[in-house]
Formats: sequence, structure tokens, C-alpha cells
Amino acid sequence: MTRLLVRGSRRFVAIAGKESTLQIFQSGPSCGIWGKTTVHKSLAKITLNIFPGGFNWPSFVAQAKGFFAANSLEITLQATPNSVTQMTGLSRGEFQIAMTAVDNIVAYVEGQGEAPIGAQPEFFAFMGSDSGFLSLVAQREIKDWRDLQGKTLSVDARTTGYAFVLLEMLRRNGLAGDDYKIVRAVA
Repeated sequence: MTRLLVRGSRRFVAIAGKESTLQIFQSGPSCGIWGKTTVHKSLAKITLNIFPGGFNWPSFVAQAKGFFAANSLEITLQATPNSVTQMTGLSRGEFQIAMTAVDNIVAYVEGQGEAPIGAQPEFFAFMGSDSGFLSLVAQREIKDWRDLQGKTLSVDARTTGYAFVLLEMLRRNGLAGDDYKIVRAVA
């Protein structure tokens, strides 16, 4: 199985399977929002694994307007609770496409991802979708970096880029590793 990851400024898509890849490439240029809608008799069935959120609206619109079907694609949207579940499912072939962030690609290609699936050298980034809508969010009483001292902080996965960025942000703002606790978010 070939797995391709489609790169965005922050979010990415993973594609598993040569047949799916060819269908995506063949249908991509003609699959515009203003394009003509023609439903083909046999549709390629593809499951798109996504993080829930409004940044998926292009997929919702394409489904509602029949653009996928017009290009011989039957797309099922499947929500993922976290990147560990997502990368595990992709490596097992449980779905063909996954929207994810580039830090997951790097971590899993290098064998450094949190899921025990080993290195995934076939993961590959190639096209973008959105800016990621990422922010550091804290409870209302947290007004300053120092207010995070003694607190528990949560990340999607401890061994991917966004967790490393958070750790560096904390360090740059005067907090050492023993000043807070990091836990992985679970669904």
C-alpha cells in the first residue's frame, strides 16, 4: 500500500492505496465548486478520516453539491478523536484519506510517533487544505505564563511537533519541565 499525505499550511491529507491516489488526481482538476455535476454509474468508495471542525466545510459542500459523485467518488467522512487513533488507522488501512497535521507525518515517517506502529516511510506530504486554526487555550484564571506553574497541560500526542512547540513556548517564558505536568488528551 502506498500512503500519501496531502500537505496544507498546517493540516494535511493522507491517501492510502494507488487506486485511490489515481482517482483523486484524475478527479482533482475537474472537481471545482462551480464545476458541472454529472453522476457516474460506479463510484470509488473512499473514507476520509477528519478531525471534527468547521475547517471541513469544503468536504461538506462537495458532498452536498454532488461534486465528489460527479467525479466518480463516494466519500464517507469519519471523525477521529486524536492523531494516535488516526495514524494507527491509516497504517492499518482502515481508511484511505486522513486530514492531519504535518507534525504527524514527520513523527511517523521517522518512527517517533506515539502510536506503536513503527516507522511509516510511505507517509508523504503533497497538498494543503487550511491553516490549522491552532491556538494555546487556557482556563479563564490563567492570565500569564507564570499562572501555568503547577498546572496540568494537555496535548494530542507527546511526540509530535505541536507538543514540542508548546514545550518550547513554556521554556521561552520561564517554565521548566518540572513546573507543570503534560498529559495526552484521550477521547
